[in-house]
Amino acid sequence: MPHKVLPNSKKFFNELETIIRDNLVETVILGESKNFKGEDNVVMEKIRKFKDELETKVGKRVIFEPEFLTSHQAARIQGQHEKLDASAAALILQSYLDRLNS
Repeated sequence: MPHKVLPNSKKFFNELETIIRDNLVETVILGESKNFKGEDNVVMEKIRKFKDELETKVGKRVIFEPEFLTSHQAARIQGQHEKLDASAAALILQSYLDRLNS
């Protein structure tokens, strides 16, 4: 289950650092956005910059995990709702954990 959805605000990194510290997080998993050909989507440049900033500001390793159709999969499982991105993020994390444990 998603822990929390953080708004994109000036407090984002401080709030994230608190969650990481309080929950003893060792690694952050970030969705990697690719198209149907397996090439980077147009948003990947911004995602890579965000990854670099995230690693610097929270001092944790950030790993990409493919997020191909996770929003669609989340909607199929739970239907359309306001926290669909959080559900998709949970699927991305579960995919990483499944791959890690296989």
